Amino acid sequence: MRIHRSLTAGAALTAAVLAGSVAPGAAQTGAATSVVAQGLNNPRGIQFGPDGLLYVAEAGRGGPKCIKKAGCFGLSGSIARITTAGVKRPVTGLASGAEGGLFAGGATDVTFDTKGRLVTIVNGLPPAKAVPGIPVRVRRQGARVGRVAGRTFTSLARLDLIETRTNPDKQDINPNPYGIERVGDTYYAIDAGANDVLAIKNGKVSLAAVIPNPARRVQPVPTAITTGPDGALYISELAPGPNVGQVIRLVPGQAPTVVASGLPGATGISVAADGTIYLSIFGTGGENTRPRTGSIMRIATDGTKSTIVRNLNYPAGQAIGPDGDLYVANSSTLPGTAPRGGPFKGLAGQVLKVDLP
Repeated sequence: MRIHRSLTAGAALTAAVLAGSVAPGAAQTGAATSVVAQGLNNPRGIQFGPDGLLYVAEAGRGGPKCIKKAGCFGLSGSIARITTAGVKRPVTGLASGAEGGLFAGGATDVTFDTKGRLVTIVNGLPPAKAVPGIPVRVRRQGARVGRVAGRTFTSLARLDLIETRTNPDKQDINPNPYGIERVGDTYYAIDAGANDVLAIKNGKVSLAAVIPNPARRVQPVPTAITTGPDGALYISELAPGPNVGQVIRLVPGQAPTVVASGLPGATGISVAADGTIYLSIFGTGGENTRPRTGSIMRIATDGTKSTIVRNLNYPAGQAIGPDGDLYVANSSTLPGTAPRGGPFKGLAGQVLKVDLP
């Protein structure tokens, strides 16, 4: 399953820091919320860098090469850096595909290598064989993790081959690598279509784990990965279906375990120093939900679940900042300027700050 809608199925995320302003449509239910960046293009995964600044993977707005029933493709993706002076983009020219700028495929997460250089994962783009005519420069980034700087994408590994050659979960063959996390000298990438975790080390890709189905005939659709205070990896699921999502804990070399279940579909995860888990809930009804039905869920260490922010619009990646507060990509399926017509009027890609107690 492709999240944020499959382009092959017909497509269905000037900024300034606005510290202290209340996010549009974000009801304060136990946690104050403010906007820290606006005008982002399909913002997905986010992470704080070695410099203490927040970096955002932007899937872009598509591009000038339009293919019937597939979308418009180009190099409008980027990595944004959030500063007190506004949004800067140290990386541009990343692959992107979208229809009308909405629900773009492209850069979906961001991390850093051992030397502090930016690394991103790019997908949500249809396979070249399925959609002939996609520009070569777009195709060469799809299903890959790469080191990026300026307008340069240096591929570190191709991530679709294990799925297409061996299909580890024995379900539909659908590579869609989506999230990435580095532990030491190894990257761990989750594949939302293959339902597995891949390990990438020295350019070699291996299967780290297969995520089990949360229910009969329901695929997990892993969406985000982070490292917890215990050193284990934690993974969220979009799992289509009413409250069948899980949080998976993975210690590399061991079988994955379920630490929380009965959850709505999630597209972002953070784990606080005390073990509290925070999830970006994409919205009621999974990926085909209405706008402004997303939320932030907190799972306490005793398993108690609570919603601390409501009325978000397709929230996605999140990270806990150096200040101890939570930062979340909101309107993750919209460009920096949303179309005037339709249900997204007045909404645009942004990053929110959620004040945690």
